[in-house]
Amino acid sequence: MTDRIGRLKKPAAERSPRDLYETPFWVTDLFLRHPNVRLALSGRQPSGHDPCCGNAAIQGAVTNFEHEIGRELICKWFLSDIAPGEHASAYDVAPPLAVNFLAADRFTSYLPGSICLTNPPYSRALEFVEKSVETFELTAMLLGISFLESLKRHEWLKAHPPTLYVISERADFTGEHQAKFGLAWFAWAHARATEWARIVADGRVHMLGLREETGYRS
Repeated sequence: MTDRIGRLKKPAAERSPRDLYETPFWVTDLFLRHPNVRLALSGRQPSGHDPCCGNAAIQGAVTNFEHEIGRELICKWFLSDIAPGEHASAYDVAPPLAVNFLAADRFTSYLPGSICLTNPPYSRALEFVEKSVETFELTAMLLGISFLESLKRHEWLKAHPPTLYVISERADFTGEHQAKFGLAWFAWAHARATEWARIVADGRVHMLGLREETGYRS
């Protein structure tokens, strides 16, 4: 069994409550700094969705980046989680909703003008990816590169090849040590959303910059 970022699960007493492993700000920041992503988002201002928001770390990183560049990339955020984090209300958004994205009626049809940025529980990642790709114009999921493996996912990935934005450095999700696996932002566009072609090109792999380029040390 794995936790939300793909490691073998520790005994319950040693795991973070709710298997909550927040996305380091610099990991999201690097994705936003890629020229393809910045140009594709420029002038669009889609609504932002994070259905596995935890403590809203991804939204917080986007807000910080917006302050740095002096303009808004996401017009409005919709945050939800089966069990939202305790500190999410500290970010500049309404408190997250306790909503099961996979079962919620509100996410049963295509949402034009929407983007999903999230770090899903790895053990259920394919479920989140499948539903997100059907729902949002653009889906960007932070996943272990090993998500490309597995016979269980083979047919779906073959039919829906992602574009990868690979993170060269190993991230630290616990404040104790770096992860023992590589990460990438996996990106897909909805079949009806051709305007995201700059971000999504089937089968292409992009290398992101280094953490030092973001100003974040952890």
